[in-house]
Amino acid sequence: MVLRKITPEKREPFIWYMLAAAQLSMAVGVILGHFFEDKVPFLVGILNGFALVGNLFFLTQFPHLKKFRTH
Repeated sequence: MVLRKITPEKREPFIWYMLAAAQLSMAVGVILGHFFEDKVPFLVGILNGFALVGNLFFLTQFPHLKKFRTH
């Protein structure tokens, strides 16, 4: 569900910020999962879930990025 419409000029940076946040979330989730999984399993699950959704969002929006268009 779209809660707020993003203007076209802000859409491309938003997609890249979402990818960066997803990648950081994945890294933090893996580190926490390796060292503290028995203490914070819920947090590790949330971080990994956000990383999964963020990366899938980026993959669905990748064709809309201007930098990679060939036409």
